[in-house]
Amino acid sequence: MTPIEKILIGKIENEGPVSLETFMEMALGHPEHGYYRTRDPFGAKGDFTTAPEVSQMFGELIGLWCADLWMQMGKPENFILSECGPGRGTLMADALRAARSVHGFSQAVEIHLIETSPFLREKQKKTIHTYSPHFHENIEGLRNVQRGRPLILIANELLDALPIRQFSWRDRQWKERFVNYKIDMGFHFIWKNSSLPHTSLFEPEENAICEIGLARDAFVRDAAALTKNGGAALFIDYGYMKTAPGDTLQALKDHKFEDVLDNIGEADITAHVNFETCTREAGEQGAEVFGPVTQGRFLLSLGLAQRSEALIQSVSAGMKDSIGAQNTVQEIKSAVLRLSSPSEMGQLFKVLCVSHDKSIRPAGF
Repeated sequence: MTPIEKILIGKIENEGPVSLETFMEMALGHPEHGYYRTRDPFGAKGDFTTAPEVSQMFGELIGLWCADLWMQMGKPENFILSECGPGRGTLMADALRAARSVHGFSQAVEIHLIETSPFLREKQKKTIHTYSPHFHENIEGLRNVQRGRPLILIANELLDALPIRQFSWRDRQWKERFVNYKIDMGFHFIWKNSSLPHTSLFEPEENAICEIGLARDAFVRDAAALTKNGGAALFIDYGYMKTAPGDTLQALKDHKFEDVLDNIGEADITAHVNFETCTREAGEQGAEVFGPVTQGRFLLSLGLAQRSEALIQSVSAGMKDSIGAQNTVQEIKSAVLRLSSPSEMGQLFKVLCVSHDKSIRPAGF
């Protein structure tokens, strides 16, 4: 039994079944035993692989996107570049390396990372030590140090890990999904009478599961608010563009799907992002919204094909026709397909940008 499972059992015994939202908060973010607080979940030895780990090209293109945006902002002499959930720091390192080619960017930038894991913070410090990054537990910490400065915020595969609630129309009323525990049944889901927070989103449909991500919408709203002094927030994640019923809750361990209620605290738990509600939330706050567009379209419009060709030429020139060169070239081509192909990450992943700065037109949209 995992530490989180013991804590959950105690909470359920004392307070009754916990909502799915509370379950996810505890399983992923418990201060001592939460999944994201206690490990490096990325790469072949972890549980999943994100786009920055697939290829350096992903982070490089994001870096050039940031540099282009900075120029549109008027090249402010002091601005914040922030990443939320920066993993090992791979995306940020690749982005900063690419953005160095734009005169003045590196001198103007101040790096702020939103990271709750002490374990991953140490990795990020080493990866981007040249820029002496500042760390925050949450977006509120970032707001407290902004002091009127413009800001560019990046969130790659963050929204999918924020807690959701699930509802279903059953027996002529709305019910909400909770997690319960009994000795003879273990952890299991139950439905309890409830009310739907956003009644306009879903029509009653018997037994259909409807997901609402209040924490996600709030994060997008708060991020958009940070751009009132200039800049933009960029979100990249897997999800859907139009609200529709469906159960997208999933758990990953060792790169394989498993039951959400197995190995609690030892597996990644996510759900697909509803980009329609994220877009609506930002728009209702007065922000300009760009997208969402598919990741494939976004990266190809930023020059993914051209960047891959440049890398291939560099490898071929440096290593001639060696076996090593051939393998590296094949890896580059495979990475392009994985990042942009509709059958890989290109279609499932979406890109959304929000800003209060009406003068900018972010690339890729």
